[in-house]
Amino acid sequence: MYTHFYGFSEEPFRDTPDPRFLFAVPGHERALNCLRQGIEENNGWVLLSGEAGSGKTILIRSLLPHLQEKPGVKTVNIFQTRISFEDLLKEILSELNLPPPPSSGDSVGEHFSRSVSQSLSPAGTLVLFLDEAQDLSVEVLERLSRFFCREYPHPEQVQMILSGQPPLDEKLDSQELRLFRQRIRFQCQIKSLAAAEARRYVDHRLHLAGGKADIFAPEALDLIIRYAEGIPRTLNIICDNALRIGHQISEPRISAEIVRKALQEMYIHPGRGGISGEAAILNPPFKKILYFLAAVLGLLAVIWFAWEFAPKGKGDLNAKAETTPVTIRKEEPPPPPSKPEAKPPQEKEAEPPLQEKQTVSAPPEPQALAAKVSPQEMKAEAKVKKNLNVKKGATLTALCWEHYGYANITLLDHIMALNPELANPNLILVNQKIRLPNIGEEFLLREKGDGKFQIFLGTFSRPDFADAFIQEPLLKGKEVEITARKIQTGEIWHRLSAGMFSGKEEALKTTRALREKGVLPSFGGTPAQTGKSA
Repeated sequence: MYTHFYGFSEEPFRDTPDPRFLFAVPGHERALNCLRQGIEENNGWVLLSGEAGSGKTILIRSLLPHLQEKPGVKTVNIFQTRISFEDLLKEILSELNLPPPPSSGDSVGEHFSRSVSQSLSPAGTLVLFLDEAQDLSVEVLERLSRFFCREYPHPEQVQMILSGQPPLDEKLDSQELRLFRQRIRFQCQIKSLAAAEARRYVDHRLHLAGGKADIFAPEALDLIIRYAEGIPRTLNIICDNALRIGHQISEPRISAEIVRKALQEMYIHPGRGGISGEAAILNPPFKKILYFLAAVLGLLAVIWFAWEFAPKGKGDLNAKAETTPVTIRKEEPPPPPSKPEAKPPQEKEAEPPLQEKQTVSAPPEPQALAAKVSPQEMKAEAKVKKNLNVKKGATLTALCWEHYGYANITLLDHIMALNPELANPNLILVNQKIRLPNIGEEFLLREKGDGKFQIFLGTFSRPDFADAFIQEPLLKGKEVEITARKIQTGEIWHRLSAGMFSGKEEALKTTRALREKGVLPSFGGTPAQTGKSA
């Protein structure tokens, strides 16, 4: 997207654990040396701990190639740890390309012991990395310890490395896991980057991608470092969003104002005497208080919204929320205003069409949506990509980056529409169940009756994003419709749709073309704007 504009060879702040981008500050070097020593000595298991996004996974991935080159060493990296003990053994077998346990006969443990021990040479070693180990249940950890200490025939051939967030330390201190804790001989810890280290981290990434070190103005970089609080993943996300906005408005250098817009887009609000969303969660001294207050406020909010705005009578959960649609015609100017026909009191009058290129003024403020109402514009019957339980320290924005590779208001809106209980994009609770939508081209089609369709273009912070789609050649002759939605935070989001299309195939073909052009935020795109940002 912005790589060519800024002269990068690749995206410098892509939030993936690529070992090529490993930045070895002293704290990370100590952790890496600790891992190497623990593996080489093979005298007990290794624990690697650090906050979410601190760089644990990239350290592990940087080690894997070196270990795989050693004769007799086999490595397995497990990162899906919300599974049972038997499923974990099966996953290890699969990673080693060994046959799965038979449906009858030996138990999973017996089959595992025989298959793995036979696959290793007498002097061989299995190095087992368990990433996100804080998600392993106490029962699974206890069974792992008992199995590899007492049941597996050659325990000296298995080297286990657990990587996890601080809750893992608390879990290992429990009475049930005292045997597991005794097996840990090396404890490696990754700490947050200091301000000077964070500054070098950003320069390091820019240099590797072929960019200029001064692309961020000094005050912009100061703001990024302040709100990232030393977490590499958060540095990546803020920098990436700032570059995206800078490219969107054709700004060759990232200013502090651009960074503020990026922070607001991520629900990190500078200058309000406090921070929200991901930044708030990153502040360790206040974590427990914040979680408690968030849980209480969330419960009260859901109860109040359910009582205040619940549909009366038989009401349909998929009924259209009370909103104000604005239709924008692209080619013909609007007719002279006339007296509107009388309508039932519960319906609102639509505003008249606006002329081409006219900036859309904000529609009248709509009522807040009920927490249990799924807006009709959003496709509630969407296929689910993944069901997950919210982990400690997670935010909706972080989940978007983790599972989709990008984050924007449109994606948040899709997720909230599929999860009606989510009324506030800044508030999700630990262990809350969330469904993530599987977003494809057909997902954006809205059937309107008589065989006609609309395309859902995206959700934006301002209605004037419609201007970009009015000028879009692929939508020539179509109308752009704005539907305003007020969310629980008090913000107003603006959903844009285009139509009508005479049939599904025409709408689908246009959706594909818009996606390929990179203007649909549902797929990480950005509509072309001049001097504006979302």
